[in-house]
Amino acid sequence: MDWTKYYLEYSETDIYRRRASRAIAIIKEARSSRKPYLSFSGGKDSQSILCLMYLHNIRMPVFHRSDTLDFPDCAIFCKNECEELGFEYHEEMYDTVAELRQSDMMELFTVKTPQAAKKFARKHHLDCAIIGLRKQESKGRKYHLMKGSYNDGEFLNVFPIADFKGEDVMATILLADRKWFHVYDHYDPPHKGRLSWMVNPRVASHGQVHFLKRYYPEQFNKLCRINPRLRMYV
Repeated sequence: MDWTKYYLEYSETDIYRRRASRAIAIIKEARSSRKPYLSFSGGKDSQSILCLMYLHNIRMPVFHRSDTLDFPDCAIFCKNECEELGFEYHEEMYDTVAELRQSDMMELFTVKTPQAAKKFARKHHLDCAIIGLRKQESKGRKYHLMKGSYNDGEFLNVFPIADFKGEDVMATILLADRKWFHVYDHYDPPHKGRLSWMVNPRVASHGQVHFLKRYYPEQFNKLCRINPRLRMYV
């Protein structure tokens, strides 16, 4: 199936236009009262927000947390996207492999990752994070997503595409004349893919680390030396 054609046709539907308009309104409201930045992982969801802002001439700093368990070319992809679309790009690199030896995996991804973003925000005097989480894929945080935002006492976290479906995400990327990160092309349809299934040890039980083993064996073996249990899933 020609998924590019499918997504572009979907972008002409009323339901897509309503969701996109609502997302833009949320971003504009956050920018009018706060000093926001976009948290950009390189995944399709945060990329769709980047593309929405580009299409509507909205600019803000972009932060990417890069680590040694990511796809090797993900940080390059994020930097190129921001530079070509005219966004101020910031990147912090973390040696996750070394940190995994010293901390629990859940602590690393649920505590240390948000701390890295907050450190960046404080340094640049920002007080609001625009985050690409969706109800469809983040059911554990559905309460905050239904509200549209979450204030942790120091920072406001805003979820403009909480109501987006996978088709909305891909359509937005194509409308900006961009291409999603190449790993999604291994999925049929592409919008069903999730980067976190491939590289995040929290979700190893999904069995998706087979992708990492097949296409990035060096990264897979590095991760298995730390957590041999991963081999159970492939």
